[in-house]
Amino acid sequence: MMPFLKLVHYELFRVRKMYLVMLGLTLVVQFAGIFVYAHSYMNRVQSAMKLQGITQLEYAVKYQPASFYQYSLNSIWFMAPIAMGAAIVAIYVFVIWYRDWYAKSIFIYRLMMLPVSRMAVYLAKLTTIMLLTLGLVAFELLILPFQNALFEARLPEVLRIPLTLTEIVANHPLLKILAPAQFIDFILHYSMGLTAVTILFTAIMMERSYRLRGVIAGIIYGSLALAIFLAPVFFSEMRPYLLYPKELLALELVMVLIILSGSGALSSYLIKNKVTL
Repeated sequence: MMPFLKLVHYELFRVRKMYLVMLGLTLVVQFAGIFVYAHSYMNRVQSAMKLQGITQLEYAVKYQPASFYQYSLNSIWFMAPIAMGAAIVAIYVFVIWYRDWYAKSIFIYRLMMLPVSRMAVYLAKLTTIMLLTLGLVAFELLILPFQNALFEARLPEVLRIPLTLTEIVANHPLLKILAPAQFIDFILHYSMGLTAVTILFTAIMMERSYRLRGVIAGIIYGSLALAIFLAPVFFSEMRPYLLYPKELLALELVMVLIILSGSGALSSYLIKNKVTL
């Protein structure tokens, strides 16, 4: 266990600077967006009040008051940092492996020659990706109440709709995926994410084992895994009254476990027997 934890610690240490910069950008951009939106919104209100001779209350009745939910849903200031974080983590799925092969000293030699199972290296990288993902989600949920409080502080009470954190997350199409209210949904969402990462890791192991043939095999494997995952959905569409929603959800979890187990087993075989240094 200790060698594995040391590998995870080392992987996190290697990415710490980029990760902290990403968190810092998320913090600055999202909070700056609230100031920009509030200033723009109040300018529109004041302009309408002068031109139409109405009060703030009349403006709110005529045009509807603002809400942090609507702001977060439509603001690039809010959505862009989340999309940026997701994109960087997705790219890092490849970087976490290929930088070791193409580094100046070919660091993969040192990793593979450690007196531990090669799967420990694989699992450490997989754990790092999941920790980075969960860290981004946790950070977003941590700063969300402060963003909501700032939003409400920047707008007059008559011009805004007060919302709780639970109401914002439960209704936001993106946030309710990242932080679902039901535990079973949380398990499904993140097991799907974990499975997607293992599929990509398996494709990388195939490419490292067989080069060009491995790329083709990886594409075929990814397509097959996707077909297995979507099979219950297609079946439900053809026979809409045969499966209840909970049964379909359970079946999807079974498919995820099958793909996850298959990817893990295949990756284990490849990294132990076929991956060339």
